[in-house]
Amino acid sequence: MFDKIIFSTYNVRQLTNILRSIKLENKIFYQLREIGILVKRKMDASMASLDCHKMTRLHCMVIEYLHQNIGKDVFQKDIEKEFTIRRSTCTQLLKVMESNGIVKKEKVSFDARLVKLTLTESTKLMHKRISEETNKMDEIMGKGLTIQEIEEFTRIIEKIKKNIE
Repeated sequence: MFDKIIFSTYNVRQLTNILRSIKLENKIFYQLREIGILVKRKMDASMASLDCHKMTRLHCMVIEYLHQNIGKDVFQKDIEKEFTIRRSTCTQLLKVMESNGIVKKEKVSFDARLVKLTLTESTKLMHKRISEETNKMDEIMGKGLTIQEIEEFTRIIEKIKKNIE
């Protein structure tokens, strides 16, 4: 159905009617929800095998982000922007991560209001295992896909994110 549609020639009402006629399992929202559930289940099982029961997928992504930015000052606002989360969500996330010994907050000399985020030593040691698990997930999800298909998927996801913003 989609291959015969030239979206630029349709107005919003026509496009809405077309989308309503699509079977539930072909709707974008349904597919993204299902992928989210499947990824969550797989990552929860992986984290349990690493004895990381208290870590969520977002914790793992924040750990990876902080690891990639070792040596740079990373603040809460950077986490908010990188992961498109609200300030209150980020505050709660970082409180949990700090209380679980995943991250630590350090004052900076140039602004008393700011605290930079760093990984604890134990998390630095655990990072390699977490990274291996997330890489494994990427391999599982990308199995059978060509580089072009992955690039196209990424392009489409970026368009969807832009539409939602």
